[in-house]
Amino acid sequence: MRLMPRGLRARSAVGFALLALLLSTVLSVATYQLARWYLLDQRQTLATRQAVLHAQVVNGQLSGQSVLSDEEILDALARTKGRAVLEVEGQWYSAVVDLNESRIPSELLEATRDGVPQRQRIVINQVPYFVVGIPLPEVNTTYFEFVPATEYERTLRTLALVLGAVASVTT
Repeated sequence: MRLMPRGLRARSAVGFALLALLLSTVLSVATYQLARWYLLDQRQTLATRQAVLHAQVVNGQLSGQSVLSDEEILDALARTKGRAVLEVEGQWYSAVVDLNESRIPSELLEATRDGVPQRQRIVINQVPYFVVGIPLPEVNTTYFEFVPATEYERTLRTLALVLGAVASVTT
């Protein structure tokens, strides 16, 4: 039993089908990568803006006070309505129990302590997050916020499925 087509017409059809499959796959992968890059950049920019606004709220609440009580710090964190972690003069405060200082990558922590705002993508318990670190030198504080990236991951999975289906149908 032969698997290869015998005639020129059949071989041409198989050749065109393979070429169409290759072209569809290349275009799908390129589209996916471009969309992934664009969506990642957009989501990280939004996460950074959100964290900066929340850090400004915390900075405003904590500035002007000579002695800060734990209640005042936790109240400032609660007002951000985010998943924030705050380091105030070596003491750590967290708005969410599961997201605390132990979840912050050490290189992000060190860079932020050095006075440079940073962001990094991490996964905690199979949930992706963007972690944004913002130094607040006026109040001797470092602000970190965990911004979930689940909708970003879901969008990429949907896009991959759609592009795969379109490449198959096109072929």
